[in-house]
This record gives sequence, C-alpha cells and structure tokens, in this order.
Amino acid sequence: MKAFTLTDLVSFGEYLLSKERTKTVKSHPNKEGLFERLTKVSDADIANWKDLNVKK
Repeated sequence: MKAFTLTDLVSFGEYLLSKERTKTVKSHPNKEGLFERLTKVSDADIANWKDLNVKK
C-alpha cells in the first residue's frame, strides 16, 4: 500500500471540492442519490483523482 503525503491528501481534498468532480457526478445518468454521491467519497473519486495526478 502506498503511503500518501500531506500534499497528496490536500490535492485529493481539493479534487473532492472541485467543480470538475461536481460536474462529473451531476452528469451521471441516474439522478437519484445525487446528494449522497456528492457528499460521500467513492472508489471512483479516488481513481479519477489518481488519473488526474499521475506523474508522467
């Protein structure tokens, strides 16, 4: 398991609060549970954040 740095954790928190994440969640075809999806962290959030922050 990778140890995350403080910088990683701050970056992930910023992603969770970002307009990009909100837009992604709101674009989901199933509108039921929208509030819950916006207020909870999912595996998809972690994967999306990693995809955006992979060191290339």
